[in-house]
Amino acid sequence: MVDYQIIVDQLITLVIALISGILAAVISFLLIYLFAIYQRIKKREKTSLEMVTVEVKLPKDNEIKIDVAEQMFTAFSSLKKSGWQAFFDVDDVIAFEIVGKQAEIRFYVSASARIIDLVEKTIYGYYPQADIVRVDEPNIYSEDGKVAFGALVQKDVPYYPFKTYKELPSDSLLALTSALSKMGEDEGAIIQYLIRPASGKWKKEGKSYVTSVKKTEANPEKA
Repeated sequence: MVDYQIIVDQLITLVIALISGILAAVISFLLIYLFAIYQRIKKREKTSLEMVTVEVKLPKDNEIKIDVAEQMFTAFSSLKKSGWQAFFDVDDVIAFEIVGKQAEIRFYVSASARIIDLVEKTIYGYYPQADIVRVDEPNIYSEDGKVAFGALVQKDVPYYPFKTYKELPSDSLLALTSALSKMGEDEGAIIQYLIRPASGKWKKEGKSYVTSVKKTEANPEKA
């Protein structure tokens, strides 16, 4: 005769073991994930305290084409971290800033001390005539001043295209520098661009979008 009580007990034991194993795996994953977030926060804070700023000047008779800037920004994609260690780390961020004060406009680049030499060499590689000097972080603020700020974001998904310098009728920086040149006494403004290498997921979504558009254009009925 079959002892059903033993079978039921074994099944209960097996179910309890499976549930315990699943709970242990979930808890372990959560602990690893929380540890990764903690490590990222620590490294992000450490990096922010180790930022180095350089001022970049170019001669007025500079004849380098604007396309070179596009190549330079593309070169910074090599800073993307990869491998399992990237899960516990944060990608480097480089800040490009245009600072306007009364009667002057200056250009700055800030990056962590660990990669600032690489950033300088990259800029020199595309702009050999550039004059790059390490300076203190620019400050346009005062204790009794008022601050207004805003952020520019895309309305739709981030990989949608937008007009570039090739499609604009005039210098794309002209509108910005024109506004910054009108700063009055005790006024100042900073336009800051933060860049970092795009993630694989972002690139995959962008390529998928481009592929779908090309397929549509290849169809005479839908083009």
